[in-house]
Amino acid sequence: MGAFSAVISTMAGFVTMEFAPPPVEQAAEWSNNMQAKIEAIDEQSHPILHRMRGRMTNRALVLRWKRGTEAPLDLGFEALTEIFTLVLLVTPANEFRPKNAFVEFLSGRCSRAGYP
Repeated sequence: MGAFSAVISTMAGFVTMEFAPPPVEQAAEWSNNMQAKIEAIDEQSHPILHRMRGRMTNRALVLRWKRGTEAPLDLGFEALTEIFTLVLLVTPANEFRPKNAFVEFLSGRCSRAGYP
């Protein structure tokens, strides 16, 4: 039951963020502010995000100002479902703990399933 709840909440969270509407009032100002905040990401504090911002701007959750109906994150959803499914497949049911399973997946435990 825990795995089912984890899957639903993970996917519902993605969908909620993917299709969240922009603010009704002052939409243009909000959009401009988002773009300015992304442009101002500090290289010292967040070097990887700073370096990747050109590729991520308006193409990643929390780094965009257009919703999924205008700029869908199809690759992000595919990655989410593939990673989450693999975590469930390689983790025995009696050992499944969502936090630990995800950490183990990212550290290479899924190599036995053919993934690096």
